Amino acid sequence: MKKSTKKLMALLLAILMLVALTACSEQKTETETPSSEQRAETAGSGSAKPEEANAVPEKSYTIGVAEAQAIEDVTIRHEYYEKYLGPLYNVKFIFSERLEDDNATKAFIENCIDMGADAIIDFKSCNSTMAKLCEENNLVYVINSVPRSTNYDLYEGVSSAFAGGVAGNMPVTGSYIADWLTENSSEDGSEGFLISSCMASTGVVEHIEITTRALEALQKKYGLTYTQEIGSIVMSPDPVIVENDKGINIYVYPGSPNRDTWLPGIVPLLTTGNYGFFISCAETYDTTANVVDEVERAKNIDIKVVSLGAMSSASLAFSNQDVHGNVSVDLVIATCSTAQSGTLFAVTYNALTNGVESQYIDGLPTYYTVNKLRLAGLGEAETLKGWDTMQTKNWIADQEFIDQLLIIKNPDLDPAGMKEFLASIDYDAIVEMISR
Repeated sequence: MKKSTKKLMALLLAILMLVALTACSEQKTETETPSSEQRAETAGSGSAKPEEANAVPEKSYTIGVAEAQAIEDVTIRHEYYEKYLGPLYNVKFIFSERLEDDNATKAFIENCIDMGADAIIDFKSCNSTMAKLCEENNLVYVINSVPRSTNYDLYEGVSSAFAGGVAGNMPVTGSYIADWLTENSSEDGSEGFLISSCMASTGVVEHIEITTRALEALQKKYGLTYTQEIGSIVMSPDPVIVENDKGINIYVYPGSPNRDTWLPGIVPLLTTGNYGFFISCAETYDTTANVVDEVERAKNIDIKVVSLGAMSSASLAFSNQDVHGNVSVDLVIATCSTAQSGTLFAVTYNALTNGVESQYIDGLPTYYTVNKLRLAGLGEAETLKGWDTMQTKNWIADQEFIDQLLIIKNPDLDPAGMKEFLASIDYDAIVEMISR
């Protein structure tokens, strides 16, 4: 063979080896950060964990999910439950449309019973009537709520069905807002404070906590004496001018932002220019963004906005700037959708696989709380961008998260251990989890 031919063959061999190495490298890169659904699909095949830890349970269950709203978080929950948790744990789901009242919830549960459901997760009615209906038909009943006190009618006479509830950690949410308000308000309070108490008057615990903590924070910072008790202000179904001995403008406006009457009531208050702080107990920063901007331009003031919000839209909210070059929302308390929905699933699944009593402490059903996330700027919001969204299917409460809440994976696990794990989940812990 000629030397030139040998050199040509060697060159071709080298090129082929380089192409092969490049392809291997690209394949590795593409699989370094799989989505949660990709991880679920490969669980048990090639995983480093013991096979039994990832095996799909043989027993199948059906869970009905009663919904109170028709918002983005609900769409995310349905995708997460049906496409991710369902295949992992051999569970099917029946989802309701947006339920208007208790009669609609009752009809949905009855429909689930006819379809052979084993449990109900109730985001709508959360009361003893629904629990007793489940008890009569041998269904597990779990609610997306926690009571303000232990005197709660769901404890009475429904022990064979009611496995407790899960909700955001309301006192912590209230403290986030109160601390921020104390740190960022002026020394004399001359800017004024508008608080949308939303559904506090109807007993929504989170709204009660936020409004109460905000009023307490203002009272403490400025040494105020209110002419009314804070409790009566918070629970009032009518707007309240919060009279105080220092003459600081404080106004509490109740009502559901989902109703047509809410925005027309808030707009005239904002347009007065008497309120430099607008604190909302619900996700309303998009709803009021235009009017806040218009008032800031007309009055040459900077209105600081505090609101609950969705993790998926927080980045956009922090990206928008007002006339002063400040962000249009200053503090967002965001729900980690899958952490809360995943915990509700885990409680329900534990009750199905190990009995309702497995979720009891001292003979009573356990209420679990999940911390919300305090996002005070674009950087924090951007860190979580792309998680818990329909587009990426990257779920924060992935299989590893859920398994830590399941008795079938941890035979010694009890409600106290579940509470301890959930208490450790905050913004920093989630950032660490998604960085793995």
